[in-house]
Amino acid sequence: MITFEKEVIDSAVSKLIKGDDYRDEVVNAINVSFLDFAVDFFKKIVTAKIKENNVDLAWYKKYFIVADNISSDDKAIFAGINKKTITNICGSATKKNCFRCCQCKF
Repeated sequence: MITFEKEVIDSAVSKLIKGDDYRDEVVNAINVSFLDFAVDFFKKIVTAKIKENNVDLAWYKKYFIVADNISSDDKAIFAGINKKTITNICGSATKKNCFRCCQCKF
């Protein structure tokens, strides 16, 4: 099965070889990646809303910021801060610093 990502890569490489503009493929890949992230994110919220009565800031923090199974990259995204900013604030963007910096946002 050919994935969309493989299609985009093949199309971009083909256009590069021909000397054509490949930027549409890159933009489409970014859009699809973001859409996948957004759909997955909202699935988690809908699932939680079905299972629990109250989806509030405390719930969000528990499941998206302080949960151990969330990567430092995802913690930063969910906290609305990027890793470069965390590095500027804390000196590095290690998982511990991401956790500390993301905690400060809430």
